Amino acid sequence: MSIYATIYNAEMEPLTDGVEVATDAEFEPLEAQAGELAAGGQKCCIRWSRDSDGQVAYWGPKGATLKPHWYSKPGRPEQMQGGKRRNVYLDDASWAKAVELGNGNASDGIRLALARAG
Repeated sequence: MSIYATIYNAEMEPLTDGVEVATDAEFEPLEAQAGELAAGGQKCCIRWSRDSDGQVAYWGPKGATLKPHWYSKPGRPEQMQGGKRRNVYLDDASWAKAVELGNGNASDGIRLALARAG
């Protein structure tokens, strides 16, 4: 049974090749690499897969999880040009879709949906 771990960006595109890991300690170099990428402004996560049964999950500071732990630049996100805080009124399904599209960030999801709409 082999487990392979890869660092992915926010668009779920691989940033690294898969590395075979056998113990929790073997995730430490990947965590360090993800931290370095995040410090440089690259939002990323560690995703692992097990070849024996095809299970896929994520890795973070507290171990394995079913949802990605996002490594990102610490501090408040940069303000966008011309942006300001706004309130929106959405039903639960729309909010969940916005969060999904934005990889955990509803504002990013709304912006992405608007960009796709043209």
